[in-house]
Amino acid sequence: MSGATFLVERYIPGLQAAHVEALARRLAAASAQVEAEVRRPVRWLRSVALLEDETCLCTFSACSYGDVEEANRRANATYERIVPTTTVEHSGKERR
Repeated sequence: MSGATFLVERYIPGLQAAHVEALARRLAAASAQVEAEVRRPVRWLRSVALLEDETCLCTFSACSYGDVEEANRRANATYERIVPTTTVEHSGKERR
């Protein structure tokens, strides 16, 4: 079964770049733990911090919402919501 992509939205008062770096380390480690236990892919992909808005958006690749929820719980990372996403990326080709 291939994984889906999930976005985790969190509000962190006083958010700083160092907080995001520490969070990323915890999320990566917790995702690896969950993956090893459930024997299906659970991966933290990236985090984007909106420092002025005290908001951090993290993306995960996983087979289920529950796996993402468990990785965040183990990382002691509170969140507002977890939602499935669809991503469209720039192809690198420009129209003429």
